[in-house]
Amino acid sequence: MMNNTKKIYFILSALVTSLSCHSQSMSSKELFKNIENAVSHIKTVTYKIHRTDKNFALKDTLNFSAVCNVKIVDTDKVEVHYNINQKLNDSTYTNHKYDGADISYIYIQNDSLFSGSFIRESAKEKNYAYVNNNLKFTCNEFFSKKSGLLKHISSSKKKIIKEVIYMTKPVYEITVIFKNNKNKEDEITNMIEKYYIDKTNFLPIGYVFNGEFEGMKGYETYNIEYLEINPPLKAQSFKAFNNVGEIDKREIQKYNL
Repeated sequence: MMNNTKKIYFILSALVTSLSCHSQSMSSKELFKNIENAVSHIKTVTYKIHRTDKNFALKDTLNFSAVCNVKIVDTDKVEVHYNINQKLNDSTYTNHKYDGADISYIYIQNDSLFSGSFIRESAKEKNYAYVNNNLKFTCNEFFSKKSGLLKHISSSKKKIIKEVIYMTKPVYEITVIFKNNKNKEDEITNMIEKYYIDKTNFLPIGYVFNGEFEGMKGYETYNIEYLEINPPLKAQSFKAFNNVGEIDKREIQKYNL
């Protein structure tokens, strides 16, 4: 009887050990490879984004919501072309477009278009200041091959990976901690970034940044909800508007931000 009991004990112990081994998290190398593979397959993407920003020098916290159509363009200076529909408040919307050469901006209020709020200019003449200002919506931290997630991770001094729940989804939380450079002035210090990676498809769905500049704290955080991955977005989707008459209000407001 004792021998049979011991046999059952050893069998159960072996089974538990086996299950434990199989349930262990994948290695960081394998995780990063899966993320790189998932992101590299995205050529066009449509998503809803919610941002919260706190600039170092400002007291106010700013909140943004937008739906973005983004095309990855490796040969472009900013790596993307975009069509961004942003909600400012319950009755005010904006549309921003960049097609690689020109930009346009539309301001819509109370379901009416105001021509005075329309601009179309050469991105080159604007020195890309306007284009770069909208990159806070294009998630270059995720999709940029030159300066994106994997480059940040590889350049950091310390990485912590956990399995957590983020926006009701099981994710990998990657915390990236950067070392302060005591030899440089006018530099952001105590910088920490967090990336949230969906465990089902290895796509990034959230980002958090915290840092300090000359004693002032700043942060930004956003989460994205993928609406379409690799939709057949045509060049016309990003082409800057030439005049107010080209604008379809329904297209701008259809996402019910």
